[in-house]
Amino acid sequence: VARLNQALSSYGGVSQTERNLNVLIGIASIMSGFNQNDSYWLLEMALGEMLGNSEVVKPDIAIVTSISEAHTAEVPTLEGIAEQKSLIFEHMQPNSHVIINRDIEQFEIIEKKAKSKNLSIITYGYSDNSEIRLKNITTSNVKIEIRGKEYNYKTTLPDHLIINSLAVLGVMLALQLPIEAAIKKIEIFQPLPGRGLLRKVKFNDKDISVISDAFNASPKSMRAGLRYLEKTAPQPSSRVAILGEMAELGEESTDLHINLKDVIKE
Repeated sequence: VARLNQALSSYGGVSQTERNLNVLIGIASIMSGFNQNDSYWLLEMALGEMLGNSEVVKPDIAIVTSISEAHTAEVPTLEGIAEQKSLIFEHMQPNSHVIINRDIEQFEIIEKKAKSKNLSIITYGYSDNSEIRLKNITTSNVKIEIRGKEYNYKTTLPDHLIINSLAVLGVMLALQLPIEAAIKKIEIFQPLPGRGLLRKVKFNDKDISVISDAFNASPKSMRAGLRYLEKTAPQPSSRVAILGEMAELGEESTDLHINLKDVIKE
């Protein structure tokens, strides 16, 4: 939401979700305080009340970035989570836009639901079938292709946030706003505190990099965070990871925690 706000702010006023107000009563409350003259309202919607959220918000554009085990305490299967997230489409008008990560394993479930509502689909990701395709990431450059046209840009974002930033470009396509200007915004994006912010500090006359990534956790985001740590500190002896509990994982919680040992060993 924050990155989309930054990209859209050049084209009009923007109101956005504050804190973690993503359930029905929180969304209704925060919308009541939004500036009625703003061009764009950006909202995050919780899975458990998705149908009600959709009815209240009636989105013009919806974004589906991922399907993960983060919600298995509420919905026990990833396919069920995909179905639940797709309820956001129920109160969207025909020809409204949905931006979908094409790399999601349950993509066809989401696509089928979007098509049943006659929504316009824009995809992004590594997949060759993506309209916004991530072709390559190096330490200093990102190469993407948008509907056959290549773009190169620089960013300091970790890989998993680079993927998410492509959803911002999907919104630009949906709104028919300049892609080049949005890419310039992406180049200066920085992770937020608790969501991957990298700080440089000194301790005992040593330079230390501290990654603040403790806002929330799922098996998928934990793996992404550990890979970011690996990239930030190439020498294994110089890495320290302080890991907390991943909540709301349901009956598979213990196994999902244990399964992290493989990526930690890597």
